Amino acid sequence: MELSSGCAKRLIPIPPANNVGIIEQTIRLNGIGKMRETGCWLKFTSALAEEFQVDNFRLNHYPVEDFYKSQWQTRERSFWYLLYRWCVALFYLGSILACAIHQFDNARFFIYLTDWGFVLCTIATLYGAVLTTLWHFDRVDALEDSWGIKLFWILHWSALVLSIVISSMFWTLLLQVDPSIAGDPYNLLQHATNSIVMIIDHFVVRFPSRILHFIYPLGIGAVYCLFSIIYYFAGGTGAYGASNSIYPILDWGGSPLIACLSVLTAVLACFIFSFILFWLYKLRVYLCRTFSNTQKPHTIHY
Repeated sequence: MELSSGCAKRLIPIPPANNVGIIEQTIRLNGIGKMRETGCWLKFTSALAEEFQVDNFRLNHYPVEDFYKSQWQTRERSFWYLLYRWCVALFYLGSILACAIHQFDNARFFIYLTDWGFVLCTIATLYGAVLTTLWHFDRVDALEDSWGIKLFWILHWSALVLSIVISSMFWTLLLQVDPSIAGDPYNLLQHATNSIVMIIDHFVVRFPSRILHFIYPLGIGAVYCLFSIIYYFAGGTGAYGASNSIYPILDWGGSPLIACLSVLTAVLACFIFSFILFWLYKLRVYLCRTFSNTQKPHTIHY
């Protein structure tokens, strides 16, 4: 292509013909790479900068209707989401009753963190089903500062994070003590199915996730840690009275160092999984927006 201005010719020399294609391809690839790198990195850092603010420790979100809806519903109210919420709630209710009957062990069922987490999942999903039902039949007052909604957010997020932390610690630490329990159906229900259902639910709900909300499951874990210490030194026993500790890794009298390291591991896992779940929430929103855009009619200009 010939330039019309002589000055332009002198200022912008035209490269040899055999190098034009190579130069154009290099500029194009470098430009795309820079745009991708800059765009992705800026989005990542801006999302983290926005997330790690003191205000995100709190439980504020608008609109409140997001706590009654699915990320994927297109109408204001969805019968299918209501049905889904009750299916999940009844699954946990039936599972916790079955596990409690099978593993009651003179009320020792209530001393395990696994069962604390399972009970928490049951309460959170039942609570969510009730809220969705009230919303569906227009019986709920959706106030932004409602503590009923904030309590549900705490319960659901804590149940989600703790279920994954408990499952990961079971399969990585506790299973090494007694590998024979790996195939037990109740253990699979409490340490595998439980987490899978909660992760699926994380992809279904609409309300957001906050990394700094890791303090809420961490608080529940701190209460359990204190309980395990009191229980141990009060003379409590583990499964079927066979040991002096609830878990082998929480032997506060025999192996206090291992117990402390186990607690620190759980704290770190709580933060790590909160971080991962936050980005899964971002992925959920991105996929929903992408899917919605593909379903919308596009305007064609002639």
